Amino acid sequence: MKNIKKKTNGFWAFITSKMCWVNVGVFVGVVLIVFLALKIYLNSYTHHGDELEMPGLVGLTMDQAVPILEERGLRFEVIDSVYNELQNRGEIIAQSPIAGSKVKGGRKVYLTKSTVNAPMVSMPQIAGMSGRRAKAELTSVGFENIVDEYVFGKYDNLALCTLNDGGDTIVSGTRLPITSKIKLVISKNDTTLFDSEQLPEEKIFQEEVVEEEHFF
Repeated sequence: MKNIKKKTNGFWAFITSKMCWVNVGVFVGVVLIVFLALKIYLNSYTHHGDELEMPGLVGLTMDQAVPILEERGLRFEVIDSVYNELQNRGEIIAQSPIAGSKVKGGRKVYLTKSTVNAPMVSMPQIAGMSGRRAKAELTSVGFENIVDEYVFGKYDNLALCTLNDGGDTIVSGTRLPITSKIKLVISKNDTTLFDSEQLPEEKIFQEEVVEEEHFF
């Protein structure tokens, strides 16, 4: 019993001693210093509480946009490259967040820019399709410059082949830029659409015979 009482008295004597409170004060001081240092670091890293207006980057090149972002402490990532013939090659065509929105320093900005070269696509197999379906097929793979070219044929509105700008047949599977000029050759069984030079000789002959019989 005396030992327990002696230990208790010794504990309370230590708690109330100057040395104990010095140690507690040092510990609390260290914790506060660490907390304040961490808070200052996080605030400087995240720019906590600081807001700035998002600059407009659409229409700028990356060389023009990067200094603007760095000056404001903003990070960036190019998430996509898209071909857009209406804008100069390599320019930024979309950004997130949008221009004028309020953002914090250190925010990552996501950019989409136009590609330097038009994307390549494969020529689909269109022979034997209707003219409308063939044109829809060419459009669906990405071709933008399609011109219909009609020739006289046995079947009406039948897609026969595609030609390049030089008049050569394009074999299915050939890879071309989507900006390539494509001639879609479609047969038409209607003689009123063609000059006599465009019709087969046997067809012209048959028409001349019919006209002579009708005249007499």
